[in-house]
Amino acid sequence: MFMSHATADKAEVEAVGAWLKANDPMLTIWIDRWSMVPGDSLVERINEGISDSDRLVVFLTPESVDSAWVRKEVAAGIVLEAAKKKGFNGENFVIPVLFKALPADYDLPPLLATKLYANFIDADSFDSACGELHRGIAGQPLGPQTADFKNLEVKYEFFDVQPAIHGVRLTFSARLTPEQVGFRIDLGQPYDEDVKQYFGSPRLGGFQMGVFQNREETAYSIAISEPRIKQGSPFVIEFRSEFPFARAPQVALWNP
Repeated sequence: MFMSHATADKAEVEAVGAWLKANDPMLTIWIDRWSMVPGDSLVERINEGISDSDRLVVFLTPESVDSAWVRKEVAAGIVLEAAKKKGFNGENFVIPVLFKALPADYDLPPLLATKLYANFIDADSFDSACGELHRGIAGQPLGPQTADFKNLEVKYEFFDVQPAIHGVRLTFSARLTPEQVGFRIDLGQPYDEDVKQYFGSPRLGGFQMGVFQNREETAYSIAISEPRIKQGSPFVIEFRSEFPFARAPQVALWNP
């Protein structure tokens, strides 16, 4: 993975790289200070770094958008050639990161203008922003996503409780109040025993009646017989793990 940035942003970008490496040791991260030795040709090493990478992460800041090096690194010819070698198109290869607020009159390069951003400006914390970027690198959707059922709307979002505890939160709401709702959540990996589930908000507490649950190593099923899931009172379930969730949860209706 090649991290394109301005020299002025190097310290902060290296902190992001350190977080990614600590949370995903399998990642190979290319930052010039990490990957170059004295005497290397900067142009040749940058071209090698892009050509040998599966992703090009572009950190957008006022300094980087005025940087000649960053403009060269995201030049369509180099990017598209490297992406083609890796079997990606340019849009899948490049991950723009909104790292600092940009000038109001700045126009993004065409290759970046239509893409989603890993957003460090509006994120709740440095850890959550890094987690969002990691999902983009892993080819997962960025930000909260929605999957619709006939009578249910399901939203999910990833979060970090602390650097060593990662979570995914699913929110279920209904257009019409169902008499019985059951669903199976496939997380794709083991999760902690402490599964938090509640209506509305954690402050309202849990529930005791009309619930059937089934726990599997990498999946969790629950059926709620009481008609309490509705737009004004959504059902929320949270899973935690010591490892980042590698993909979006897969939700299917379930009848025990």
